[in-house]
Amino acid sequence: MYSRKERRLKKQRKQLIKRTLCLIFVLFIALSGTVYLSKQPSRQTKKQTIVTTVLPASNYENLQKTVVDFQSANSFDKLLTTKKFIGTALIIKNDQIILEKGYGYSNQAAHKKNTVHSHFQIGSIQKSITASLIAQLIEANKLSFQTKLAQFFPNISGSEQITIKQMLSMVSGLTIRSVPSDSTNEQVLLDEYIHQAYGTHTGIFHYAPINYNLLAGVIEKLTNQPYWNVVKNQLLRPGGLDHTNNYTDWFQRANHTTSYQLINQKDYAKAIHPSLNIYAREIGTGSIDMSIGDLYWYYRSLINQKFFSEKISTELYRPFKGEYYSGGLYVHPTYFRSRGEITDQQTLALFDKNAHTAVILMSNEKNNQLQMSAIQSIYSTISHSHVQF
Repeated sequence: MYSRKERRLKKQRKQLIKRTLCLIFVLFIALSGTVYLSKQPSRQTKKQTIVTTVLPASNYENLQKTVVDFQSANSFDKLLTTKKFIGTALIIKNDQIILEKGYGYSNQAAHKKNTVHSHFQIGSIQKSITASLIAQLIEANKLSFQTKLAQFFPNISGSEQITIKQMLSMVSGLTIRSVPSDSTNEQVLLDEYIHQAYGTHTGIFHYAPINYNLLAGVIEKLTNQPYWNVVKNQLLRPGGLDHTNNYTDWFQRANHTTSYQLINQKDYAKAIHPSLNIYAREIGTGSIDMSIGDLYWYYRSLINQKFFSEKISTELYRPFKGEYYSGGLYVHPTYFRSRGEITDQQTLALFDKNAHTAVILMSNEKNNQLQMSAIQSIYSTISHSHVQF
């Protein structure tokens, strides 16, 4: 028999063991939870690293970085921030990236911000891509600048008088009776364009996308490939352009930007959700999206004859007398100008004759007054010249 004292001590030992086991169990659970949580992916958005010195624009990888050189670009960064620019900006001076940065939201509802990786619809800037493919075919002796449209589409009224050069420069007189259907089938759309197009008075500048819709058709006829396949094989892969896409999966891609409509000077007033057929019917003229780095790299490669010879380039960018437009660009004595807009997204570009000085603004909320005045001011400052957008 145990004494009263022994029974008390035995009871205390049992309680101590029980408490110790409970403590061990609690610690085990706590440590297990910590290990589990440490293995889970972070839900926090990593803050982007900003490079605060200039980077060479001749390196494609540098165009994937956020850059704000505090010595030379701080005032431009403040200008775009103060003006509440929405999109991504790239400024290159003396072949150095001095600013590349996103502003505002790519998706306001999701609080997702624009970055240097954001993609934007380039709209009519794509005409330059179509013109480059035509230039390559000319260099390969598949056609010439003086080839008549009738060689490819003889049923178009006036086509026997219209040259490829006139189409590239928008002086063909081509126009269209009505916009095509809501189809997303490329061949159906091209057939409709051919049926609806007709010529009027050649030799007079008239900005008409039908010129480039039909040039896309010419490219398909001469290559026996879909237009987008030719873009990939002849420009994107040789040019190392990794951040350029066709419209087909635009809304599914993580880097796509939501379009917003500016109403009564209120930003993000209305989100725009266009149907795919709006892009589909812009074959050759507005169905491609790009990052800002890819767009600059395309221009740089283009101007430095990476895609075709200097001889072809000289003729491609020779406007008709008294005009500025040729080959998808507005050609000025010391610089090129380009603009594209579709579904309330807008891209503006100014760059000199070797692309060592350039300003590009890509936006998912078109604001002509803000964006045109900003790009004109910035380019004039860094180039020490007067430009008019």
